[in-house]
Amino acid sequence: MNVTPRRSVLLCMLTLLVGSILLGILQVVHAAPLTTILLSGVGALLQTTLLVAYWRGWEYARHSMVLLVTLLVALGLQEPFITQSPSFLLFLPPILALVLVGPVWVIGSAIAIFTAILVRAGGQGVYASSEGLVIYGVCIGGLILGRLAGDTARQTAEEDAHRAEAALTCAEQWAQALAQRTEEARSREAQFEVLAETIPIAVCTLSGTRFGYVNSLSTMLTGYTREELLQMPFWSVVHPEFQDMVRERELARMRGEGVCPRYEVKIITRSGEERWLDYAARLITSTQPPVVLGTALDITHDKQHQSEICRPNGREQPAADDDRY
Repeated sequence: MNVTPRRSVLLCMLTLLVGSILLGILQVVHAAPLTTILLSGVGALLQTTLLVAYWRGWEYARHSMVLLVTLLVALGLQEPFITQSPSFLLFLPPILALVLVGPVWVIGSAIAIFTAILVRAGGQGVYASSEGLVIYGVCIGGLILGRLAGDTARQTAEEDAHRAEAALTCAEQWAQALAQRTEEARSREAQFEVLAETIPIAVCTLSGTRFGYVNSLSTMLTGYTREELLQMPFWSVVHPEFQDMVRERELARMRGEGVCPRYEVKIITRSGEERWLDYAARLITSTQPPVVLGTALDITHDKQHQSEICRPNGREQPAADDDRY
């Protein structure tokens, strides 16, 4: 059950009212003095009024209740509890102030009730002794310390709750932003794949030592399936004569080093066929981690045509790296 401060105040007032009514009934049954019975009746009526006032929103009803109970105890306490025997009723106003108001009112009500009883006792009796005063003061001090400790714990809990709520709000905002960025990234990736599957050249991305993406023309060009290409190092399809060069260039490109953006390279397809590619690549830094975007055009027929042209003259061109830029 969640008991709010306002509910606790209402319950305290209601309990005090019920106790006052029961006390009045007992006084009637035991034939108490008429003034005592009337004082209890008036007190119960005023307590009812203050309870209703607080329930309707009048905050000062709490303070008025402490003043009323202090006055009722000071005037209604009878012998032998004035000069001969101590009464626990002296603790009622401070305890009520502890629940309804705060530490300052605890001190004020304690001083008021103790002073009133001393005045009625003529400065004599049990309350005039230094021992009684010390004991009463220690008890009131314990009440105040308890209230201060409770207020501090409640304030700390509220601050922790506010911090937790703020952290939760930030986490929700971060999650929403991340989801939005993820959705945007998926949308851009889908658009890229549509474009890559449309253009008539092989397209791939390199991330680390492997392919991150290959389009359908890349699979047709190499003879490998998409799944096979994504599982192998990107230089595996390159002819052994060019593997070291391709590996060093593309890894250097991923590190952001200045590398030739376009060159011709020979590959070996899954069936063992040699093909020449005109390969161009660029580092994309807008992704995390950065990736290399590569495109390749099959120029095998051009290479064969060049070889046929050069062969009659005896000047066949060697298969070497041809850096165009």
